Amino acid sequence: MIRASRQRADNERARRRAEQALAESAREYPLLAESLPDALFITDRSGLVCFVNSAACRFFRRPVSALVGKRQTDLFPQPVARQHTRAIQKVCRTGQPHIKMEPERLPGTDLWIETRLQPIRNRRGRITHVLGLARDISARVKAESALRESEENFRAMAENGIDAILIAVPPGHQVFVNRRLAELTGYSIRELHRMHISRLARPPEARRVLDMFRRRLRGEEAPQRYEAMILRKDGRETPVEVSATRTLWQGRAAVMAIVRDVAVQRRLAEERRRLASRLIEIQERERRLISSALHDHLGQILTLARLEMGAVQPARRDSILHRQKALLRLDEALATVRNLATSLRPPILDDLDLETALEDLAGQFGDSGIDIRFSHRGRPSPQSRQIKTCLYRVTQEALTNVVRHAQATRVRIHLDVRAGTTRLTIRDDGKGFDQAAIPESQGIGLAGMRERLRLCRGRLEIRSVKGRGTGVVAVIPPPGSRVILEDIR
Repeated sequence: MIRASRQRADNERARRRAEQALAESAREYPLLAESLPDALFITDRSGLVCFVNSAACRFFRRPVSALVGKRQTDLFPQPVARQHTRAIQKVCRTGQPHIKMEPERLPGTDLWIETRLQPIRNRRGRITHVLGLARDISARVKAESALRESEENFRAMAENGIDAILIAVPPGHQVFVNRRLAELTGYSIRELHRMHISRLARPPEARRVLDMFRRRLRGEEAPQRYEAMILRKDGRETPVEVSATRTLWQGRAAVMAIVRDVAVQRRLAEERRRLASRLIEIQERERRLISSALHDHLGQILTLARLEMGAVQPARRDSILHRQKALLRLDEALATVRNLATSLRPPILDDLDLETALEDLAGQFGDSGIDIRFSHRGRPSPQSRQIKTCLYRVTQEALTNVVRHAQATRVRIHLDVRAGTTRLTIRDDGKGFDQAAIPESQGIGLAGMRERLRLCRGRLEIRSVKGRGTGVVAVIPPPGSRVILEDIR
């Protein structure tokens, strides 16, 4: 009896403590609700709003009086209100929380929210209300929208680009390719997605490309642009230019490469070189013909005219004076014809070696008052008519520029032939010039020099410093060499 009485007293004290805790919780609940950054609301089983916190008022941009006591149809458009009511009723029916992960835009605002619903039970365990939390995810929605837009723009650009594009991740699998790459390689897009990048080239080339891919992924220095040979599905190779850079793909380090087919460009460049070579060849042939005509035909006529004039025996003293003047003019005309014929096509190029021709050319320009000397080393000198003409014209143009512009007192010309490589150097002690501001007339001369050397597979190097003179170097590799030499300014 005493034990039962004591147990009832303990139960009564426990009940009072629980009621006291509940009362304290009820007093603290509004404070907790108001401190939340998320919108908090409570509805009954039908969806009638019974409570909202200040964040909810801020989300809806309405006061408490405009939200409490309202049904879903008062707050949302009909389709959305029906969805909300069904979700609330489902929570009450199943007793399970409901999370709506799909973003929802609040009517009349630019806010996007994500909603979570939780059942509220009474003392008997019956679900009487539903607690909801709505979180502002506008920033995330905007970021995702911007990302989707960026991805759509990238895909539109990639799919409609004239260049092939691929993105590869370690260890070398292609995660993105565009249609142009499929056209260039002959593989389907699906096949390319399953391929390793090393299969797009033959073994030696593949190792080189794969090595640059790995170095770029590690952040090491690697060429951003290089040429390669891509291997098509049918076994043919196509020359391409690759521009590669390190990037991210879905959070992973990756390499994006833009691949440009340069086969057509190479064919056009080769055709241009062939036509330029043919043009220079025609020019030289026409010069030879004109030179021959001047020397053989016009020169002979003038020579005969002078002989005939010299045979005249005038009787009068004034006739002697006129005859002497006529003879002087004929001598002047003969000299002009000879000089013109020689400048169009120096016979020495066809009759003697290059060293003799360059030494003679140095002597011709020596009349300008500049100390010009020629030296040479190595044998044999180039025997190709094209190379001899090229180096002769380069020297002629360089010396012309020195006489016209350099204000030099000394010029040294040196021809060096070693292991089949011919190197011609012309240096002066003139005033030099700014290579970035070459006068148009001089620029045309340099362009002609470069073009002649390019047709001989050579290169032109120019080094000039203001006040310290200029050096012009022409380099022609051995016949049959595959080395491609670029002009250096």
